[in-house]
Amino acid sequence: MPANPKTVSLRKIEALPGFVVHWLLCGPFNDDGKLTSCRALKKDYLAGEGKARPRGGLRSGPYGPTWQAHAVRHGFIMNLSRLYSTPGIVSYAVAYLDCPSAQPARILLGSDDGFLLFLNGERIAGRDIHRGLGVDSDRFDVKLKKGVNVILLKIEQDFGAYEFCLRVTGPAGKGIPGLRAYLDHPRVKNPVDPARARTVSGYDYLSHEYANAALRLAFCAKTPAQYKPWKKKFLAQYRNLLGPLPISCPLKPQITEEITIEKFIRRRVLIDFKPGFSIPCFVTVPKRIPKGRTLPAVLCLHGHGGGKRDMVGELLGTPHEASWSEPYAIALHAARAGYITISPDFLAFGERLGARNTYGDGQDPCPAQFAWGQMAGVLPTAVNIATIKRCIDYLQQMPEVDGRRIAAVGHSFGGYMTTMSTAIERRIKVAVISGFMMTSAAYQGRPWTCGSQVVGGLLQYGDLSDIACTFAPRPTLIITGKYDDVTPFPFAEAAFRKIKKAYRVACVPDKTSQFVFPGDHVFQPEAALEWLERWL
Repeated sequence: MPANPKTVSLRKIEALPGFVVHWLLCGPFNDDGKLTSCRALKKDYLAGEGKARPRGGLRSGPYGPTWQAHAVRHGFIMNLSRLYSTPGIVSYAVAYLDCPSAQPARILLGSDDGFLLFLNGERIAGRDIHRGLGVDSDRFDVKLKKGVNVILLKIEQDFGAYEFCLRVTGPAGKGIPGLRAYLDHPRVKNPVDPARARTVSGYDYLSHEYANAALRLAFCAKTPAQYKPWKKKFLAQYRNLLGPLPISCPLKPQITEEITIEKFIRRRVLIDFKPGFSIPCFVTVPKRIPKGRTLPAVLCLHGHGGGKRDMVGELLGTPHEASWSEPYAIALHAARAGYITISPDFLAFGERLGARNTYGDGQDPCPAQFAWGQMAGVLPTAVNIATIKRCIDYLQQMPEVDGRRIAAVGHSFGGYMTTMSTAIERRIKVAVISGFMMTSAAYQGRPWTCGSQVVGGLLQYGDLSDIACTFAPRPTLIITGKYDDVTPFPFAEAAFRKIKKAYRVACVPDKTSQFVFPGDHVFQPEAALEWLERWL
């Protein structure tokens, strides 16, 4: 039986079926700010939310906003910030699904922020919560009826990003054969598909280019003999994309501070990466090292936040730093385990940032530095790789360090830098990547402006996971939170499947692993230390 021409298939992204990407949207409500977003979420602006059956062009009440048909052209995330940008608001989304038969189903939802969910007039769930979007954060077992099913979603906006994603599957997570989404209300005679309509949107154009990037050198080797030439070719292209690195120069190390903490000594050290331009680092060394013995060293690479201070837990126990941040203190955990550590500040962080308003009030320094660097032919990622290289140079000059046993460990942005540097820095023998590794599909449609995490043209040749595929035979651990809203688990899982395949082709399948834990965007020091103990 031919499909209804007024409907479209649900979208499959990576291994995830059932994304609903065609919606009728209406908002904003409470844009006058009379209520808090939490109270606005509880207020019924439709005079019967569960009964709403809108069509495109229908006004909500005599003076309210109009329902409009929208679609996600590429990817799976409906970015409401494109339409409604005021904090404290709520808005509605309605989807009409055509189901071939009555059957059990599962609705999987991610939202930023809180939500109410209705199916066929029945309230299924609601959460008044301020959070980032996590794919499949909430799961609800429901029953679909034969024919038209109506999903109504109400989304709260507190501040920051404003977005959601929703998919419908069978109870076991598989796609439902024949389940389709209407382009508009089922009774609209000639609906237009917003995903295919003519557009003037620059956002839509760039989204299209992103989704259709060539990936022409993506990992495809099937034998060890194919792996080596692929790796050589990919790394050559990756190295070319990075552009020039600062030329090596004398380090001129200077210890400006030295204090004793627990059983180790912490030093603030300045080293040059270019004449006159220095990298501030924290270096930790055990207080007692047996004579003649050298120790392995760990590069502890910070994420977004306070830079190297976060790595050593400098502010732990103060009113400025809550105890929950202790897991992120990678260098502190490694130092307690007896390793020598070095923690640099990257280009837009810590002491290298300076005052927060250096680039203007409210201006994020990462995209600002990226723009400046592009004009000068300097890539922030490349400068930060050079930072890591200088840190390794310094470690190998330290008499206490076994220069053949150096690892890199990073979380979030630090995981990005671990990835980008391990690819071309052979002196890194073990890598631990936390809260970062995923396929680029996870970024599709999301507000994302970190210029410190960009390599121009990368997707023309490969994905983020392709970079990690070049690490074999060096041991690499990927740490992933099942409910991470920064690194969504389904896309982290897809990335690791490719990495695991590369290590299998390279005949070292035991040298990579993915540690999955039931949490969100949090570093797992015990897993990282266990990996270092095993391989370093």
